[in-house]
Amino acid sequence: MARNPIKIIGVDCAVDRKKVGMAVGLLENGRVRLLYPPPGPEFKWSGAGAGEIVKWIEGDDPVLLAFDAPLGWPRDLAPGLANHHAGDLVVAKPDKMFHRKTDDEIKNSLKLRPLEVGADKIARTAHAALKLLDEIRGQIRLPIPLAWEPDDLAKVNVIEVYPAGTLLSHGLEHRCYKGTDSESAACRHSIIQGLRTRMDLPRKLGILGHDADVLDAVVCVLAGVDFMTGLAAGPSPGDLETAKKEGWIWVRRTNR
Repeated sequence: MARNPIKIIGVDCAVDRKKVGMAVGLLENGRVRLLYPPPGPEFKWSGAGAGEIVKWIEGDDPVLLAFDAPLGWPRDLAPGLANHHAGDLVVAKPDKMFHRKTDDEIKNSLKLRPLEVGADKIARTAHAALKLLDEIRGQIRLPIPLAWEPDDLAKVNVIEVYPAGTLLSHGLEHRCYKGTDSESAACRHSIIQGLRTRMDLPRKLGILGHDADVLDAVVCVLAGVDFMTGLAAGPSPGDLETAKKEGWIWVRRTNR
């Protein structure tokens, strides 16, 4: 049984700190209550850095950070390029160099392919996320290990999550909510209504209706709940060593 209560901090990572979304929930007795962002139409989002996150880590409650960014690279990427010279054949197969094991598992279970940290611009977001994580470690002066079991946690832990996968695994809209048009706004409204059945949200939380970065951060909190309640799929024992090298995306189990 997972420890209760636990604070879950969802972080929608970005290269530009002004685009980093953050949300905080308190999980207690199997139900999460959103603590941040605050309700009210006057609240405006201006991004989040290590200092803002550290403020929510303070206190006695254990903390789970749920980062929306790859926290590792494919294990075959570095060996595949270590002795390569420009113009030579790359012997390693592309899927081995650019896909992580967890990416393939998400594709198999959800029919949804995460961006390839070995080949896509998401690598810059991953680099920025790891820098942010290191800054948090420096400020709290504690290690922040990756969590693998909800019953085996340090004071502060981190997991990698994937909002689109979490939304899809919960049967919610996951594709059309990032734009500024009316269709995107309608999708965000639909997602918010779906989230209200899964977590306790303040009634007037207008920021979620027009800021997809903060909405993603709230979905990161939900992914953290799935992990803490044992509903997220972890690596098989045979894949655990690879997962500890490459990272692992924690997404709710699905029968899809």
